[in-house]
Amino acid sequence: MDVQFNSSKGTVYASKYECIIDLARQLRTYYLTPGACYYSGGSTSKVNKYYSADSKWYKTIDKIGDELVFEYDRLYR
Repeated sequence: MDVQFNSSKGTVYASKYECIIDLARQLRTYYLTPGACYYSGGSTSKVNKYYSADSKWYKTIDKIGDELVFEYDRLYR
């Protein structure tokens, strides 16, 4: 089941930080909580099932996560 359009008018945020925090909360609430309406498992590939029409979205997200971990390790370890 993919969402091909969105009737929502969207949300305007005061900062990028607020946007990221809100998205993280929505992912946790709707996609990463067992029993939630879009929960299908805890991995990015499972979130992908309902989150994106692009079946390979999770690969992009995994790559970004790997890059963040690499940069963190480079700077702080």
